Amino acid sequence: MDLFLETPQQAADRERRRMRAQAWSADGAPLPELFRPQPVLDGAGCDKCPDATGGDPGAVRSQTAADTAQVPVHEAYRAEIAFDRQRTRRRLLTNVARIALMVLLFPLLLAAVFLASYTLTLVVNGASPDEVMQQITSLAARFEGFIGTVAAMVW
Repeated sequence: MDLFLETPQQAADRERRRMRAQAWSADGAPLPELFRPQPVLDGAGCDKCPDATGGDPGAVRSQTAADTAQVPVHEAYRAEIAFDRQRTRRRLLTNVARIALMVLLFPLLLAAVFLASYTLTLVVNGASPDEVMQQITSLAARFEGFIGTVAAMVW
């Protein structure tokens, strides 16, 4: 898709600059890249251009409001705007999902780290596997009691 839309007025201005540059370089020096003529792919939709109407390209003619009518930006870039909206929506949903996962998984990660460190502390202090299980179940019972107390206060 051609993202650089050129109106007939802009094409005429470019052509005038090129002609002026040729007049300045009467010694036949090559034109800079800016002033070199650009290829026209097809004449479709260019019925207001001087070349398409059969008029003299160098002739200056007055332009009416219909000649300078431009395609609105939202029409010319409809596909790009739709893609940008979709990408923005996708980024928003991705960010919301990332935050939700952090809110849910961060406390679980902290609990897992605490439980692992508690278990390793028991093992380093010489506890047997039965004693480790007894201490972990005791810890779970204390946690359930704490949750019950907090729930009773809230509700």
